[in-house]
Amino acid sequence: MPQRLNKIVRYLSECYKADNRTLGLFDFFGNKVEKRVFLKEALLLTGEFAKYPIEEKWAKEVENTLKVYSKEKVLLLSAFFIKGKRNALGEIKTACTPLVFIPAFIESEKLVITSDETEKLVVKSEDVSDSESEENEYYLSLDFSQMSLNPSAVRMLAAASNLSTAEMVEKLTDASNTGPIDFQSAVALKQVIDQHCNLIDTEELMLYPQLATVKSIKKKTELEQLKIFS
Repeated sequence: MPQRLNKIVRYLSECYKADNRTLGLFDFFGNKVEKRVFLKEALLLTGEFAKYPIEEKWAKEVENTLKVYSKEKVLLLSAFFIKGKRNALGEIKTACTPLVFIPAFIESEKLVITSDETEKLVVKSEDVSDSESEENEYYLSLDFSQMSLNPSAVRMLAAASNLSTAEMVEKLTDASNTGPIDFQSAVALKQVIDQHCNLIDTEELMLYPQLATVKSIKKKTELEQLKIFS
């Protein structure tokens, strides 16, 4: 089955499983999201880094949470946030809605210091995913093959366009890669939104791979116009 069709089938099956009404994440800063962390650079998203260093305390807390709630909770990296006021169940709310979800995984390594034949110290890393060593280094990695669209964001874009939700899924899927997100991916996304959606500010996408700051994303939105951040 072609990769593009795979993505569409995955999206539709997810919608079916969750009744399509409550599925997805409407507000990244709402109570559905726990232990948020913001990357300062897009090296992991662009594929320049296969793994990205993260704080040990955060990594251990997330690992413990996932062990306890393995069937209820997942670790995801979110990309491309749509910010603005929208009608949610008859109430106007300001939301920050991620468009893309990428499954994320925590890896751990331990630095081992040994000496070689010249008696110089050599530092190497070993996989210690099951170790409890306090010397572990923790990293975040991504599975781009399972990247998917956030149904809440898709519905938001469709509502601001002349397309149905299914048509918007197809347009976004056609514009997306099946691997790391490069600048051309951001440009393709911008073109789709500019062509089909009304009153959505997409200029921030031209700054990718520069990521928006937490302050700029959280900034209160007074305008009715939606804005998408990288």
